[in-house]
Amino acid sequence: MARPLARRFFGNASTFATTALGEVGGQGVLSVALSGTNNSTGYTNGSAATFSASNIANGQTATGTITTFSVAGALTNATTYTSASGTKAAANVTAVTVSQKSTSGSGTGATFSITTTGGAASYSIGSNITITLVNPGSGYALTNTITIDGASLGGVTSTNDFTFTLATFVGTTGTVSGVVVTFNGTGYTSAPSVTISGGTLGTLTFTPTLSTTQNQAQALVVQGITSGSTNRTSGNDIIKQVSTSRYKIVTQDGTAICQLKASAPTVAGEMAIIATDSASGTYYVTKLTARKAVLTQGTGSQFATGAQVPWNTTGAVASVSVTIASN
Repeated sequence: MARPLARRFFGNASTFATTALGEVGGQGVLSVALSGTNNSTGYTNGSAATFSASNIANGQTATGTITTFSVAGALTNATTYTSASGTKAAANVTAVTVSQKSTSGSGTGATFSITTTGGAASYSIGSNITITLVNPGSGYALTNTITIDGASLGGVTSTNDFTFTLATFVGTTGTVSGVVVTFNGTGYTSAPSVTISGGTLGTLTFTPTLSTTQNQAQALVVQGITSGSTNRTSGNDIIKQVSTSRYKIVTQDGTAICQLKASAPTVAGEMAIIATDSASGTYYVTKLTARKAVLTQGTGSQFATGAQVPWNTTGAVASVSVTIASN
């Protein structure tokens, strides 16, 4: 075999099962954050999270699963806190993480980030004290009270203890706790939407974050049939070069070693790479090495069928070279 293609023109062999950066074809989904009020319920751990296929240029749709709280009585960011009691110390604290001193129920493990403002006064949630959930804990129920040691809040034990009541919502085993991205996807130009089914979402929303430009590689655009009879014309990657005319490629239908064809693929095991001349004429590539492509005329006329022509991914020169599209 003549000099093989540079590895940068290939996709990632584990494209369909990895959460790593570096996939081809543009940005992928790096992570998904929960936002809004999490009053979701009734979901099954491990169920599919569906990412939209919009805003993809020659890429693949991301996939994911949901995780749920594994124990009943977990607090969520929808849990509200009411009925504050206790006397605040004159000193203030900022974003201090605290655990409960005691509870009227059987819940354990919840921790909170608390900030206090103002001078000595009665605790007033949302006025001189704010509470943000850090860890959900387990075993809690609505109307349980939780007491925080005053010594953790700039004061002294008992004198400045802070007691509040759990209200509105406490999580169940079916409450969504996160979205795991199982495949980043490729080619996203903006963040996709995410949907899940099987329960009640309430006002919980999902906020995907795309990866950085590390995800933008110069993988060659190919088409082919790896399984069945559908010619996949976008979102496919070369993952191994077998010879100058045979490649292992991956499509949404699977992975297969395919033969370059001088026309559109029609059966499994066939693939095509399209080259373009400076006048936008097209050619089928029947052999490809690091520097030269053997062409069969499509709509182009600058090069004869069988010609060996220099190629690149940036720009064709009239009667000298062709381009091959890359992601």
